[in-house]
Amino acid sequence: LMGNKAATGSADQHIKTWDLDTGECLMTLAGHVNMIHSIAITTTDKYGLRCLSGSYDCTLGVWNLDRGECTHMLHGHTEPVTAVAMSEDGSKGLSGSRDKSVRVWNLETGKCKATCTGHKKHVTGVKLSGDGTHAMSGSKDGCIRAWDLTKPVCLRTYKFSNHPIMCVDMAEGLDDSHKLEDLEHVKYQDPNTEDETDGVPCCQS
Repeated sequence: LMGNKAATGSADQHIKTWDLDTGECLMTLAGHVNMIHSIAITTTDKYGLRCLSGSYDCTLGVWNLDRGECTHMLHGHTEPVTAVAMSEDGSKGLSGSRDKSVRVWNLETGKCKATCTGHKKHVTGVKLSGDGTHAMSGSKDGCIRAWDLTKPVCLRTYKFSNHPIMCVDMAEGLDDSHKLEDLEHVKYQDPNTEDETDGVPCCQS
């Protein structure tokens, strides 16, 4: 979703862009040869409206949605790509795969800059910091991993439960900082019972 435009990826192997005011399909883009599982979009002065797509054909596509063209197809994963993310300036991409790895990409050259390993099962969600220096990944192994992509190294592994992690996200502080908290020793107070529990991560909505 970007302004009054949106992009979708589908099991029909196509990316479509939409005008949210009229509901009109603006363009249909082809290039993948299996279902598209994840997409990310951003808009910048340098790249315009850029889209990154991840597919079950084990590739990622880099798309210029202003011109309706694929600028790169990224190869490296050996299993379906299940999650993608992009830096705010559109220069760096992140992908997670059923091959258990997280890959960092230079979207200008189409080259893989680093491969991050450590998850024991499929990677299901990834998120990049705004400046592209840090990342989070979640997996069916029940772990969330925090990465410093400038090294690259895993800064911390959070094991929350034996249940799969299905998605991840993070927010920057007002000072543009990223902080890793020790969630294993956080006291969580249940709003219904007022009981405190050790090490229970929760999103209350």
